[in-house]
Amino acid sequence: NVGLKMSESEFSRFAQGFKSGAISDDVLFVGFKEGKMYLLPLEVKIGQKRSHGKGVKQAKELKRYLVENLFGRNDLAGHLYRGLFVR
Repeated sequence: NVGLKMSESEFSRFAQGFKSGAISDDVLFVGFKEGKMYLLPLEVKIGQKRSHGKGVKQAKELKRYLVENLFGRNDLAGHLYRGLFVR
């Protein structure tokens, strides 16, 4: 978190019209290997419940959002999102 409100970030689901729903928002590791960028979300769960189902659901939704709404797009917006993210 860089201190932005959800409405101020271009990458926010809020800016894309999504107001609620499960998504991984704890830690996102970014790595580069052989000219490719790899994203690995880490969803932290604490407490007495031992179920990882919610975390898996959140990570899958993050992948779907990044691919379908941001980085997987083949239009000008997708190109700009990829460029902004890498910077």
